[in-house]
Amino acid sequence: MGQVFPPQTEEDARIVALSIQNQADTALVRLVCSDPDLARQVFQREGFSFAEQDLLVVELPTGPQPLTAICTTLLAAEINIHYAYPLMVRPRQPALAMYLDDATLAAQLLIRKGFKLIGESDIRT
Repeated sequence: MGQVFPPQTEEDARIVALSIQNQADTALVRLVCSDPDLARQVFQREGFSFAEQDLLVVELPTGPQPLTAICTTLLAAEINIHYAYPLMVRPRQPALAMYLDDATLAAQLLIRKGFKLIGESDIRT
């Protein structure tokens, strides 16, 4: 059974990461929200066009070159990073949210290599 969270109000929900790609006649805004269910409701109610994708969030390890350590692990398994966002909200350590070819395999590999993954409940609190 999935984890049950207390309901949040719109004032409680936060944007925890953001990316904007501006082109001549359009802009693509990617948001990582602390409460995806609430964000979906707001976007639908306000008539925004949107799509959802699952992300994998990993804490940056302490030590030199933390991004290199994460990327090297994913590269060894030939897992592509399509895009990544630094989290503006830190549950504990700085963290990186990534959209990957195979998030399940990536999660297994990162855990096996000693990286700490962050779940939705960590971002909500």
